Amino acid sequence: MKKHKWFAVISAMVMALAFAGCQIDSDRHEHSFSKDWTSDATDHWHAATCEHTKEVSDKAAHTFGEWKTSVEATEEAEGKKERICSVCLYKEEQSLAKLNHTHKFSSDWTSNATEHWHAATCEHA
Repeated sequence: MKKHKWFAVISAMVMALAFAGCQIDSDRHEHSFSKDWTSDATDHWHAATCEHTKEVSDKAAHTFGEWKTSVEATEEAEGKKERICSVCLYKEEQSLAKLNHTHKFSSDWTSNATEHWHAATCEHA
């Protein structure tokens, strides 16, 4: 008689696990993702549009092109350069240092009693 009770208990446990497994299979969810890219400074991905907002698809590092100058640096102001990811169009920018000052001189001669020179035409005149 005890063997039958143990058999019944074990059978009940096996059936409970089998039904639980069926329940999990019937609750399978197929995630949906945006067609638009989401990105940060290092990667891009398609974000989930279903209730599982932490899921992502196609996550990968950016594929940047060459750096291109977008604003030329001058003696007065920094410039900028940028490169763009060919997949998601994320733009990365960096500053370009101001140019060093270059003295400018008149082509006309200036002189005094002992010397002659080309006078500076920049702020160092």
